Amino acid sequence: MASRKKVTMKKSARRTSSRRRTKQPPVRESLGSAWRSTVAALGNAEVEVERQIRELLDRNKLHRKDAARVLSRVGARIQSERKKAAKDLESTVKRVRAQLRKDRRSLEGMIQDAVQGTLAAFDIPSRKEVANLTRKVERLSRQIDDLPAGRQRAQRKARPRTRRGA
Repeated sequence: MASRKKVTMKKSARRTSSRRRTKQPPVRESLGSAWRSTVAALGNAEVEVERQIRELLDRNKLHRKDAARVLSRVGARIQSERKKAAKDLESTVKRVRAQLRKDRRSLEGMIQDAVQGTLAAFDIPSRKEVANLTRKVERLSRQIDDLPAGRQRAQRKARPRTRRGA
């Protein structure tokens, strides 16, 4: 009875872990979403700054030319911040990609080791071992064929046998 409960718990644990994996969005989507929200926030900030400057102009009765200069400086600053954010994002993406490549290679190595260990545990030869044995058998076959007695035996085996007394 106790073993039955353990199996049930393991299955439910597997189900929840697989659900967690499917709910996580891919890195590309989450980075794209973060970038879009950042651009939207910067755009909203720009609109808000323009609104506040217009209010200041109206309250303080500043000239339009002065306001235009201030707005162009603010716009230039926002553009430079956008470029800086884009460069930062790009460098982060490069770092993440490099780390993913490194992790993938490491994982592939661990999987390969696990497969080889499993094959060894079941006493199943690997492709490399089979290829080595095949090469050895071919080399030995050539050596046997090169022997004078070996040629005669090989020729006898190669001849089709006929039935006696037929």
